[in-house]
Amino acid sequence: LSAGAYICLACGGIVMAPTATLGDCMPILAFGRMDKELAEKARSPLRAKFATLAKRNNYPQALAVAMVDPAIEALEVVVRMNGKQRKLFVTKSDYDRVVGRLVRQGADIVSERVVVPAGKLLTMDGEQAKRFGFARFLAPSLDAALKTLNAQTPVVVLSKSWWEHIISFINWGPVVALLLIIAGIGVYIEVTHPGMVVPGAVGIGCLAIVLLSSYLAGLAAVIEIILIVAGVVLLLIEVFLIPGFGVTGLVGAALVVLGGFLLLQPFVLPQNAWEMEVFKRNMLVLGSSVVGVAVAVFLLSQYLPRSRAFGRLFVVEPPRGMSGAAALEERTSGVKVGDVGRTITPLRPSGKAIFASKPLSVVAEGEFLDEGVEVEVVAVSGKRIVVRKRG
Repeated sequence: LSAGAYICLACGGIVMAPTATLGDCMPILAFGRMDKELAEKARSPLRAKFATLAKRNNYPQALAVAMVDPAIEALEVVVRMNGKQRKLFVTKSDYDRVVGRLVRQGADIVSERVVVPAGKLLTMDGEQAKRFGFARFLAPSLDAALKTLNAQTPVVVLSKSWWEHIISFINWGPVVALLLIIAGIGVYIEVTHPGMVVPGAVGIGCLAIVLLSSYLAGLAAVIEIILIVAGVVLLLIEVFLIPGFGVTGLVGAALVVLGGFLLLQPFVLPQNAWEMEVFKRNMLVLGSSVVGVAVAVFLLSQYLPRSRAFGRLFVVEPPRGMSGAAALEERTSGVKVGDVGRTITPLRPSGKAIFASKPLSVVAEGEFLDEGVEVEVVAVSGKRIVVRKRG
């Protein structure tokens, strides 16, 4: 059925099992329904391809196109001419042209019947396929078919290897979305809790898995990888060299999103029904990933930092001279723009500064600062505090 029938018509001979089926090749969408214009756009080239293959391999063209388009009505007509009977398969639209020409040449119509009524797709079992001229013969098994054909060439059966199964699983939409969500969470934790290596490593690892699996599956080209790598580099520059989320960070995020979206498909813009279906699926995957990361970031920034379980799960060694309780207090203390403090560790560009006797993680704007430098808060975004040298 479906694509299998298309492959069969491309062959010079078809052998079927009695219980096998052939036909039903109308293009459809897995989600939703195609409108009339889009449906015709998908069917038109497929009708032409099926007709061409049927003509080349001597299969009934009228029945071949009836596998694709339910609007086509196909008839079986038996005519007698010069004492010989001939069976024809014609579409209703071609009836006058084909049968009428034979009648004008002296042929008599012996019988005619509708094989495929309008509104139905042609689907045949083995016996019907043989009777209609598609199947050369029927065989209960592959060995029986090879014996009948007296085939001497060894048959090679293609199947997926174990790693191809793994790649297919990783490229499954829900798995891709989950990996992207984990990557986003890992990067967020690493940025907001400097010094924690594991979350960032896990995030980058998940992103690398998506990149590698898409590349091995033939979905990713070099341009997508370049876009994502460039975006990650810009984000790292924004975090560590140019504090305060600005143009560099926005461009980096945009490149990562664009590269990630193109990574999921072998085309840029959809050109047919199948590509439109893939495009919609990828929009769903990317959208669910963004929503998942947003929800996780909200929970991490608003609720989890205050929980003891989170504190036990993500333990950051406090600076020299700071107790664990003080470190926990640091994560729950807030400052505002304009507050003045003093660095208690070098800022390269992240480090520690003390404000009103409260040590906090900060990021220096524009330059590295030494310990003991008076600083002023210039931006606060969640748990991210950006400072610069005062004066």
